[in-house]
Amino acid sequence: MLSWCRTEDGWAVNLDGTSAAQQFTLPRIEIHSGPRGWTCACHLGNGTSRLVSLGHPASATAAMRAGIEGSLVAVGEQYATALLGLLGAPGSA
Repeated sequence: MLSWCRTEDGWAVNLDGTSAAQQFTLPRIEIHSGPRGWTCACHLGNGTSRLVSLGHPASATAAMRAGIEGSLVAVGEQYATALLGLLGAPGSA
């Protein structure tokens, strides 16, 4: 089951279901808060990364939601169901 984990510098979810707080595995979605607001990186299984536009979310939860929605196409259909489930999970994005 996928879940967001707090990391040293933001939040992340490993799409293989492992704990993003304990290890970095691909594919992975990360969000970070900085002086210019929230940013999101979608790290793909082939080792490339794509920046995902988040707009200006007001909270970490909103940034998580925007990161998932923006990453759906990039990560592909095999992860779509799990990501959509994460969107609907209580207390998550």
